[in-house]
Amino acid sequence: MQITGTADINKAFKSMSSDIKELINTRDTVYKEIDRINADNDLSGEGKLHKASAVHEAYAESKKTVMIRLLTALDDLDAWDSNRTEVTITTKFTDALQLAKGLIGDISAPMMNTLAKSCADRLQLDCICRILRANIGVGASNATKHALETLESKVYDPTELYSKAKADVYDCLKDNDFMLHRLTAVISNVCSKVNVFNEDEAAKAFDVEAPLTDLQNEIESGIGVAKSGSSPIKMIYVNGKLVDGDLNLTTNSDLICI
Repeated sequence: MQITGTADINKAFKSMSSDIKELINTRDTVYKEIDRINADNDLSGEGKLHKASAVHEAYAESKKTVMIRLLTALDDLDAWDSNRTEVTITTKFTDALQLAKGLIGDISAPMMNTLAKSCADRLQLDCICRILRANIGVGASNATKHALETLESKVYDPTELYSKAKADVYDCLKDNDFMLHRLTAVISNVCSKVNVFNEDEAAKAFDVEAPLTDLQNEIESGIGVAKSGSSPIKMIYVNGKLVDGDLNLTTNSDLICI
């Protein structure tokens, strides 16, 4: 999907939200089916293993499909975001700049937040933050310093944001069935960064609820009660693309580790 503005951004996040919800439902259905297979006394141990493996392999393919979709969506956002290098000058932003330049010393947190709401994107906010950073006094209160640090944390580097997100998506899905709550957090973080200046609150469309079974499974695994199920995705990155894991590489430099 080519990103051209707010509508496309929200479509991208809605799509990612739908993919993750579908994967959560598929995963839970798969494990219920595996439990049913294991409880079937008419099957031999070998028969149970064979049926459960077949079900699990199908889920691994679903994970691979979702991973590719998520990475593609992040690539599209990255391409759009990285190409935004010019600050859009609007009347609202100009007024905010003028006000920021006139503020000296211990600037209140509410005032900073008001100025931030006048910004339409990370580039405008970066300008405001630089002015405020230069203007706050040495003796500014901790509240002022914290408020400015909070605003500055919303100014992100696109290359860094999306590279880390793509690596985290791969890490969450590559070899564990119970990392979907972390996957949700990864995409949610990107959404909050990109959409933070979106005036339409209803358009912030990434709303997947973290699956509690994932959290419980990790807790139990951590204390040795149980082990997380796994369905490794036999894929690797070569020159930025996902390829089958059994591909014979000609040189080590072709492999991109994330």
